[in-house]
Amino acid sequence: MGASVEDLLPLARAARGQVARRLPDRAALRLFAEGALAGAADEEAELVALRRWKRERVLHILALDLEGALTLDEVSVALSEVADVLLGLVLSRVSARLGLGPESPVGVIGYGKLGSREMSYASDTDIVFVYDSAGSAPDLALERLARTANRWLTAHTAAGVLYETDFRLRPYGSGGLLITPFSGFREYQREHAWVWEHQALHRARWICGAAPLAHAFADLRQEIVARRRDPRRLRTEVLAMRQRIWAASQPPADLFDVKHSRGGIIDVEFLVQHLVLRHAADRPELARVNDNAGVLACAAEAGLVPVDLAAAVTAAYRRYRQWMHHERLRGNERIRVSLAEAEPHRAAVLTLWQEAFAEEETAARVSVGSRYI
Repeated sequence: MGASVEDLLPLARAARGQVARRLPDRAALRLFAEGALAGAADEEAELVALRRWKRERVLHILALDLEGALTLDEVSVALSEVADVLLGLVLSRVSARLGLGPESPVGVIGYGKLGSREMSYASDTDIVFVYDSAGSAPDLALERLARTANRWLTAHTAAGVLYETDFRLRPYGSGGLLITPFSGFREYQREHAWVWEHQALHRARWICGAAPLAHAFADLRQEIVARRRDPRRLRTEVLAMRQRIWAASQPPADLFDVKHSRGGIIDVEFLVQHLVLRHAADRPELARVNDNAGVLACAAEAGLVPVDLAAAVTAAYRRYRQWMHHERLRGNERIRVSLAEAEPHRAAVLTLWQEAFAEEETAARVSVGSRYI
């Protein structure tokens, strides 16, 4: 970020009551960001200008956050929109600099918190670069565009970095190419992706660039997420992945780790993803929502989970995010609270977990002999 959120806190406290009460919309953000670049004489100056602009935007959001003028969801959406604008602007500027035109032939898919618009002050960007193989630009030029855009995002300057980037969700993970033709991305999702990659795809969305591919991605995401699946196999794979994460994290027994403990954030995310992958073939509206609270509301409306339990798990998830948000403002990375404080929220999550996965055991038994087993 250039300055960490801890460094910005004194400035944000001093700015309380002095910043605009309303955040600019995306169109205004883009104009402001382009204006910040107007006086930049070279690439290095552009990199610094982008970082300083981001710092100003984050400072504005943080000042309103400290005043209590924004909800946590509003903070997350505002930070996500800043990321969207910066990613789009970087891609456009780099594309123009490389002679490929300001309408970039490369597109960016956002995963994780960026994808679900739940970014925090310290979030990196989980992204995948894709391009249309039917286009006229040579593959080497497109690869150079992606590498240069990534350098613009991650380069250390006098004003720090713009974003750390994470490409682990690209096809074939760390062994894959930095940039993938969309046809290859589609084939990978249809034929080779693991269930956990389809869980991740549920949270993904199109961010910027290669406008003709935006609709193709939306259609592919809906197709994959709403695919009809073997309920028993899905259950087994989701639980196995959760167990691997559990074994790797080893949360403490005497405290509640908000992210990793049973009944915490990861369990909420796995519950939601399982609900979507299990039921979206019959309830395609589940696949059209990619945030956890939205899916739980949709699932309750569809009668897939009890309304009161969905509301309790949504409240638990929001409380967890609030704990993480407040502690990270203090510079704490590991967010842990007492078991007693967490118990009502944890109990709601575990109750829905047991109900959802017990249902899968029943579904698997009664479906034996069907074409889905």
